[in-house]
Amino acid sequence: MAVQKIHTGIVITKDGEVTKKFHETPTMWVVNKTECYRKDNAYAILVKEPAAALSSNP
Repeated sequence: MAVQKIHTGIVITKDGEVTKKFHETPTMWVVNKTECYRKDNAYAILVKEPAAALSSNP
């Protein structure tokens, strides 16, 4: 069964901003099996939905 990606965010890359869908684990934002961002230093990702997700990462 595939994991549902319930968040949308902007990832800032060398080529500019890219909007991606991802799901959340306790420590990471996961786009796919080869692309994920740690919550403790994921300064390049901006969570757009849901807003409640922002409260877990100050």
